[in-house]
Amino acid sequence: MGLDVHGIRVPIQPHEVSPEIWSALQSGRYEANEAQKVRRVIQPNDMVLELGTGLGVVTSIIASVDGVRVWSFEADPITAQLAQRVIDANCDDNVMLTNGI
Repeated sequence: MGLDVHGIRVPIQPHEVSPEIWSALQSGRYEANEAQKVRRVIQPNDMVLELGTGLGVVTSIIASVDGVRVWSFEADPITAQLAQRVIDANCDDNVMLTNGI
C-alpha cells in the first residue's frame, strides 16, 4: 500500500511509522506548510542543503523542480531508510541522502 502525499508517492506501510504520522500522511497534513512553501521558493537549477530529511516528502518536492540538486541529511537511521524509499520512488539522481549529523 502506498500513499500520495502532496503529489509524492510514499511507499510506506502503517506499521513503519507512528499512528500520528500515519494519520497525518493519510489526511495530507504531513509537512503541509513546508510542502506549500518550498513550491513557491525553490527555483530551477537551485542547489539545496536540507537538514532533517524526515520521510523525504519535502525532499522529493524540492527535487522535482527542473535542474535542482539536493543534499539532504537525516540523523535517525530508520527514518533515513524510509526517506530513501520515498526518494527512490520519486526522484531522479539529483538527491544525495546521508544518514548522520
